[in-house]
This record gives sequence, structure tokens and C-alpha cells, in this order.
Amino acid sequence: MCISVNMMLRKVRILMHCLCDGWIRSYTDHFFIGYSNSNQKLITQFISDMKAVYNLKNYQEWEHPVTNIEFASKKAFFDILACIKSKEKDKARIPEEIMNGSLSIKIIALRVFWDDEGSVGFYGKSRYLRAKCFSKKLKNQIIKLHESIGIKVIDDKSNKAIKISSRENIKKFADIINFSAGVKVCAKTKHPVWVGYEKRKVLKLLLRSYRYPL
Repeated sequence: MCISVNMMLRKVRILMHCLCDGWIRSYTDHFFIGYSNSNQKLITQFISDMKAVYNLKNYQEWEHPVTNIEFASKKAFFDILACIKSKEKDKARIPEEIMNGSLSIKIIALRVFWDDEGSVGFYGKSRYLRAKCFSKKLKNQIIKLHESIGIKVIDDKSNKAIKISSRENIKKFADIINFSAGVKVCAKTKHPVWVGYEKRKVLKLLLRSYRYPL
């Protein structure tokens, strides 16, 4: 198995980050694992996971336009590559150990996906969750993972994303997956009213608005 027992959840996070806002890359005899995000909470978590799973402590960090970090490790590169099968985003895939894993593994995987790619649409009468996903292969796997835990999602092809729009399924998302605590709405959003708010908080307000309509 590419996911060891003692580091299972940490490695699930690493693999999913590499499939979303992260990457693996190589040239000649140089091998790298990187991650980019505007949320310092997620950057810190990725650093901690890489240290715990691969014993990597040194990394390069730069801002352009958000925080980027990159580790150099041939061993970690090939271990991750063996799991996701390709360093090209449109060919990489979620490992079977996650797709057929326990409920806790699936929840962690989906939370990483939503932390990296997800947004809360709550403005005017709009209420939905949307997450970008440009890879058709990855999108199909993500949809199956949601369905396997009882959450219906929509293939939002026009926006190259998946979407959750019904009250019932938004509530299920909040109860089962949710966003990680401390992950905030970034400045790139089209609707800046929520910039700086925790995504969990905006989701909570969205659900509350069903009882107290705007």
C-alpha cells in the first residue's frame, strides 16, 4: 500500500494537496514537492505533514502572489508519484486506497479538496458551494467520493467545477465534511463581502439564512 497505517491521514492530506493546489515536478536529477495557498493554516499543516511523513524539514518559500513552499526530495517525489500515477494534473488520480478507504479517510480527502478549491456562494438569494476541478478524471473521482458518503453534487461543466446547491446536501456537507477551522475566504473571490471570514462561519450563516430568509 502507498499509504502507511501510522501516517495514513497525514499522507492522505499530502496526496490530495498535490492533486489540488500542490504539485510534484522534476528535471534532470532534481525532484520537488510543492504547495501554494493564501491560507497560512494550510501552509503550516502541509509543512507539518511533510515533516512527519517524509522527515523533510527544509523547504523554499516565496510569495507570488500567495505563499508557495517547495521541498526537494527524490524519495518523497517517487513515493507520491507511485500513488497519484502522474505529475501532470490532467492524468493524475486519487489512489484506490482513498477511493475505497474508510469514512474517515474519505472525509479527510474531501476536506482537503474543499479547503484548496472550494468557495461558499452566499449573496443575495444565492446559496451554494462550488469547487473548481479542471481535470475530468479527478472530477469524476471527487463526485464518486461525495456520493459514497451520501452527498449529491452537480457536475458544473460551464464553470469546470462541482457544485452543491440543495439545502439538504449543503447541510450534509457541513455536518460530514465542512472546511477546516481557520481557513478563510481569500481576496480573489468575486464577492468580496466575505473576504477574511472563515469559510466555516460563512457556511454557518448560509444555513442559518434558511430559517431566517434575507
